[in-house]
Amino acid sequence: FIALVLIKFEARTLWKIWFFLSVWFTLAVAFNAFIMQNIAIIIALILAILKVFKNNVYIHNFTELFIYGGLAVIFVPILNIFSIIILLILISLYDAYAVWKSKHMIKMARFQTKLKLFAGVFIPYGNHKTAILGGGDLGFPLLFTGVVFKTSGWEALFVIAMAAIALWLLLIKSEKNKFYPAMPFIAAGCLVGYG
Repeated sequence: FIALVLIKFEARTLWKIWFFLSVWFTLAVAFNAFIMQNIAIIIALILAILKVFKNNVYIHNFTELFIYGGLAVIFVPILNIFSIIILLILISLYDAYAVWKSKHMIKMARFQTKLKLFAGVFIPYGNHKTAILGGGDLGFPLLFTGVVFKTSGWEALFVIAMAAIALWLLLIKSEKNKFYPAMPFIAAGCLVGYG
């Protein structure tokens, strides 16, 4: 809701501050899994500054991968299989509605892309073209995989494989310059992999 309000009023400065703080916090949490907290905070700060003020596709995608790891560190311990399945279903329904019906997700994607502060990854292809995959399309399957790993161990690899296949099928079947809700497809892959 807050994101939609910021986009509606084109509050670019507030969006940048919010984005910067979110990136810094989640990167610090993610890096702290590997290095001492003080060093993690400093490295996260440097990368957050680069991401917001000197962004390119490499910095952007590198930091995005760690951001979702940071979110997983926070949320996987408090989720169980039942809750994450319900969350996947709800977020998939929301994603489909937000892209196909209300189209507010498309407005959000365009606003973020215009500012070059997009929550998600850029996938370069062709002559300076990029496809985008939203942050939720990475974060929610990662949460699901983390919960499956926590409860079932390495069987979570099936979830990763099937989610990747579902995304690949969506990407090869999708038309250029069209927006698609990825979560229904990725969630289906997650559930098939878990099954």
